[in-house]
Amino acid sequence: MNVLVLFETIARKIKPYQKVSYFFAVIFITVFVIVQILPVQAAFIGFDVNNDYGKLGLLGCIWLLLFNMITTVFIDTPKITTKSDSVFTRFKLKVKRFFYFLLAVFFLVLTIIILYLSMRLLRV
Repeated sequence: MNVLVLFETIARKIKPYQKVSYFFAVIFITVFVIVQILPVQAAFIGFDVNNDYGKLGLLGCIWLLLFNMITTVFIDTPKITTKSDSVFTRFKLKVKRFFYFLLAVFFLVLTIIILYLSMRLLRV
């Protein structure tokens, strides 16, 4: 379960940049909304709008959601306890760590899927 230690160290190192990610999230959401509303208004005057900025705004929002997920979820993973704790407490922490491990695997799979989606949408 070294994956949890890796995610916790990554989360602790990028935690100071979380407020910056909120700023970029506002920018990406604004770009995405404007690009979605603008074609409706532009259709009345016969103006064609390219939707590449909408893709960029959507992908930016998805990546920032992933960034915020790692900084909020993996910042406080349960630690391995000593033998002085009761059996029930050790079992409870092992179950918690197992679910955090499943969440980390889900995060890795989600990152791979979003990376594939980004490459397909940006035609890289």
